[in-house]
Amino acid sequence: MKNIRLAKMEKLILERRIMSLKELQEEFGISMNTIRRDINELIENGNIKKVYGGVEYCESEVEFSDFLERCVRDKDFKELIGRKASRFVEDNDIIFVDSGTTAMNIIYYLCDKKNVTIITNNLSVVIEASRKENINLIALGGEVNKRTFSFAGKDSLNFLKDINITKAFMAATGISVKNGATNSVYEERDIKSKVVDKAEKVFMLVDHTKFDKHSLFTYCELDDIDCIITDKAPEKYKKFAKEHNIKLVECV
Repeated sequence: MKNIRLAKMEKLILERRIMSLKELQEEFGISMNTIRRDINELIENGNIKKVYGGVEYCESEVEFSDFLERCVRDKDFKELIGRKASRFVEDNDIIFVDSGTTAMNIIYYLCDKKNVTIITNNLSVVIEASRKENINLIALGGEVNKRTFSFAGKDSLNFLKDINITKAFMAATGISVKNGATNSVYEERDIKSKVVDKAEKVFMLVDHTKFDKHSLFTYCELDDIDCIITDKAPEKYKKFAKEHNIKLVECV
């Protein structure tokens, strides 16, 4: 219930851009102390900032900078992971490429594949895949989240109900043995969970900075993953993967 409330609160602040603590208290019918605790959690996610007497949604320029900054952060590792992941794609595959700046790198290494269909909610993948003759592209509809450059919404979920996926290449804000694969955007959580449920094989693409980290929402457990592709994994995750029959591939 708390996670749902936080997601609704963040969405409401986004829509109104600025709200007082009193308005939030009246909207959600909870105590002022609870409002303050919720706001502190939302601030940690980086989308909300405090102003006098209330909160404000961060401006879009900050959101774009955040995405572009993540594109170049650990860029070499992300490219290695994308290249390695591309080797698991076969001719005639129907693959899902997740949102985020790690999974998107797979698109650059599919030139030798034939008749591959990509389903994605990643705006950057849509732009790049549309230039490639050997790729059939299906873009999920919905509202674009400018912080993540991704589509989300009920239309995307409804579309996924009837889609068959051979391989899903997923991303995460963080993964851990306790919390599984996690994500900070509520609307994306449902899409990720549905894709994991539909895919014949699930590949998790994460660099070394994502291990033992977690965000607000869990969208799948580690046991739901068939293969983890990373630049370098901690020893305890190598042990966990071996014990749970998860293939773990290191690029470095």
